[in-house]
Amino acid sequence: MSSYYGIEIDMLNLGDADSILVSKWDAGGVTRILIDGGYRKDAETVQNFLDSMGILHIDHLVCTHIHDDHAGGLVELVEGRRFSIGNAWMHIPTNHVDGARVQNSLSRAKAAGLKRAMYVEASLKTVHDLQFALLKRGIFPVEPFLFDQIGFMKVCSPSRELYEEKLLQFANFDEFTKSAMLLEKQDLGINISDGVRSAFNLEPDLLDSPITDPENEASIVLGTEFNGSTILLTADAGVEAFGIATANFDLTNLTFMQIPHHGSRRNITKSLINYFSPKCAFVSAAGNVKHPRRAVINAFKEAGSLVYSTHYPSPGSHKWRFFGSVPPRGNYTDSIYLYDAS
Repeated sequence: MSSYYGIEIDMLNLGDADSILVSKWDAGGVTRILIDGGYRKDAETVQNFLDSMGILHIDHLVCTHIHDDHAGGLVELVEGRRFSIGNAWMHIPTNHVDGARVQNSLSRAKAAGLKRAMYVEASLKTVHDLQFALLKRGIFPVEPFLFDQIGFMKVCSPSRELYEEKLLQFANFDEFTKSAMLLEKQDLGINISDGVRSAFNLEPDLLDSPITDPENEASIVLGTEFNGSTILLTADAGVEAFGIATANFDLTNLTFMQIPHHGSRRNITKSLINYFSPKCAFVSAAGNVKHPRRAVINAFKEAGSLVYSTHYPSPGSHKWRFFGSVPPRGNYTDSIYLYDAS
């Protein structure tokens, strides 16, 4: 029997991709939740980490949303059968919208030259591959929505209504086109702004009303508490998702928070950052001009957060944070928080 009582969070160093292992220890042993698996190419890194920790069983496998940088690696990991899985949690688009309608809409969008249609189509295939890989192992995934419990973690978003609203955009050509054009317009504005500000050595500002694409907005947001510490894992969620989360849970003055979408400016506002005011914030990022954005990092720092990134210090490393009593790791050292002069 384990004598440990605590929670540990491992955010793996995969560049602009996510894989997070959350483990809860108590007198009866340990419960492990693996959240996302990066790209398909990242599966080996994730598996090597699990092997190094001697982990042969995952109690809860979670795919936060359909994008390849979160779901792709899970396909490889499930197919690899190197660990057993207790429960799997993911959204299944075909449970909510007619696949033929979606395919027709995306085909029309591709014919109209919308590159986003190919991206969405590839993502839908990835999530289908993951569902099929799980079913081949006799594992029937469950769809998680607001207030559902995944082990020791609570689903803070999306609601079923938000998920279906976002998903239906794929099946409606006009809605998909409108959404794609708004995203392109925002990205163009961001890039022009960055270019102008770079010329004058200025930092780009946070957006007042960022637009997050439907797939990211439907990300599974997870929260938990331990001995007065509140933990929030955000995947690639955006302002609408956080509106649902903050309306239903007290998420002020967090102890630990994942910065959404690798530190992008498209997912969070200054007012939300000030609301969360996490003592500690982690981000998975490649460390380039877009991820993580300095404006995002600076806003968290101004809110009193210590910010850590998987890319820093170079060449980066897996990040580990724990609360309470957990098994020691002799090969881990104190990390340096982001943009520390030292």
